Amino acid sequence: MKEINAPFSLYDFFAILFPGLLGIISLYLFLDPSLRNINLYIQGIKGVNEFVLVLVLIVVCYFVGHIFNTLGNLFVERPATRFLGWTVNNYLTQQGMVLDKGMRGFVIKDSRLRFPKRIFEYTEKGKLKPFGTLLKSCIEVTFGKINQDYGYTYRLIHAYVTQCAPDSAAEAKIFTATAAMYESLTVTFVLIVIALLKGIWIGQTGPGVATIIVAFSLGLSVLCFSSSRRYKRMWVETIYAAFVAAVKSQNIAGKTS
Repeated sequence: MKEINAPFSLYDFFAILFPGLLGIISLYLFLDPSLRNINLYIQGIKGVNEFVLVLVLIVVCYFVGHIFNTLGNLFVERPATRFLGWTVNNYLTQQGMVLDKGMRGFVIKDSRLRFPKRIFEYTEKGKLKPFGTLLKSCIEVTFGKINQDYGYTYRLIHAYVTQCAPDSAAEAKIFTATAAMYESLTVTFVLIVIALLKGIWIGQTGPGVATIIVAFSLGLSVLCFSSSRRYKRMWVETIYAAFVAAVKSQNIAGKTS
């Protein structure tokens, strides 16, 4: 019987539901930074059936989590990729396969304004590190000579690993989901900071404790952003290492057969 994969894994729900719950808290702080109306809401839901209440909370968290996931992609992932570079390119730069040409400023190309972006360039003259040499040879043996479109090459590698090393592909999915969670949490903590600053500005929140929470939330936002980049690196490293191992294993099996 053909195995049917569920469209959502436990990690997908975890990456959506947990940021969604904190997202609801941050949205409430934005509307009521002093928390003076929270008792009214608590009293209002006391008579609601617990099962219905939990079910509604899960649905709302899931919906809000998707919103914050999208916000994380728009305001965390895309700017980070534009200014710090795509994680794949950063990894290949470390291996000597790609050159980091730095930031390109505002330019007009094809009658369109191009925003600043970090530029990477394929090189055959770079000094490859040992793993870079091994990776390049595996790519050329499997897919032919490398061209400059590393994005396309990475998609082929990812498909290869998914087919030939499913355990490693599943591990990479965990890293991807965790990175997405941290991106959402980055936006969530920034919104908490904005909500509390708004409360201080309009006089609804005292500056003492609120200032401490603002500083703490801002620090958590920075830590979450750093963690998202770290898990993306782990995701890329896992895919490339699994690819090399799978190619070498198949080559050895082909010679012994």
